[in-house]
Amino acid sequence: MAPELLRETHLQSIRFERLQSADRLGIQSNPALLTFNGFPALTSLRQLFVLDNPLLPRCEVAALDARLHACSSCEGNNATATCN
Repeated sequence: MAPELLRETHLQSIRFERLQSADRLGIQSNPALLTFNGFPALTSLRQLFVLDNPLLPRCEVAALDARLHACSSCEGNNATATCN
């Protein structure tokens, strides 16, 4: 089971602009989530779980994973949405 930071919320966006490191980060089953703004200060993450957020662009999740190489399970997000 993924550790949950945000699960089953009705938020459209989340921002953790000052988060620099974490062991695990989980974002799961948020039906209205459109963006998490890439966690700009995050430089160290061991495990990332981003699951079943139907409106969250998969490319946003992929960009974070490309930077941190931490996706343990990142699926079920919007494959057709575009990123800015």
